[in-house]
Amino acid sequence: KIGREYEMTTYLRNVGRSNLEVISISVEGDGFNLSSEDDDIDPGDSTLITITFEPDAPTEYKAIATIRTNDKGLTMELSGKGVGPRMEVLLDTVFVGYAYIVGDTLEFPLPITNTGDSTLVIDVARTLDTANYSTVLPEGGLHIEPEDTSHLLVRFHPERADSTNTRLII
Repeated sequence: KIGREYEMTTYLRNVGRSNLEVISISVEGDGFNLSSEDDDIDPGDSTLITITFEPDAPTEYKAIATIRTNDKGLTMELSGKGVGPRMEVLLDTVFVGYAYIVGDTLEFPLPITNTGDSTLVIDVARTLDTANYSTVLPEGGLHIEPEDTSHLLVRFHPERADSTNTRLII
């Protein structure tokens, strides 16, 4: 799931007769990280290798992990899939309009698209300028299915005749 961290562990065992030194661990590709519990492994011992996967988008991830030692290099192919909703708002600036009379309310339906692969639920949306702006969510939140678009209603209700702007936090 997007935004969560997953760990998997394996062991690197020294089957030789002298110490095995982990010189470096690297990952080519996004979403993965590797770490070693110990860098110096006695003969017959092993060390814990932790593989961390942290997807940040609903997509396939592939990476190559390399562990270099004083004996030889080891490579692993890593793959994972980020799943979950992904919100996309195609407008970064919105002009709601002119309210000519204090007390008037203008409404703007802000389009929000879910480009992820599971239902997007928006249950909190607010503006920083609550005196002049508000948002309207349906009871239980706004539920947007994958590859669908819905609208968050933004209301402009000025307290006085003046120009104003705000930020929307979803």
